[in-house]
Amino acid sequence: MRKIYLLLFYLLCCGAASAQCNNSIQVKKAIKADANNGVLEIAIATAKEFKCVLSIEKGSGPEPVSEKRGRGNQTLKFESINPNLIYQVQVEFVGEENSYCRKLQKSQIILE
Repeated sequence: MRKIYLLLFYLLCCGAASAQCNNSIQVKKAIKADANNGVLEIAIATAKEFKCVLSIEKGSGPEPVSEKRGRGNQTLKFESINPNLIYQVQVEFVGEENSYCRKLQKSQIILE
């Protein structure tokens, strides 16, 4: 009986912390157009305003190369990027109250 109470307590206390985000990001396309140029498409699903930062992943940390802003569901296209580098995309949702959902990112994006 004691185990059931502990389980119920855990579910009540920790259930709110595991709530899912209403915002999402997805890499739709990451291709090498040619030897010197690549294209990266990111799908953003949200009802909020957002800021999307494309960065190059380096040993010293991410180095921003482009930034785009928008509102609502959109597909952002980054063109003429170096196809030989590894990228990271970070999207910040302005006005998001849940701190776990305020910033979402995709790392280790390689153009193929």
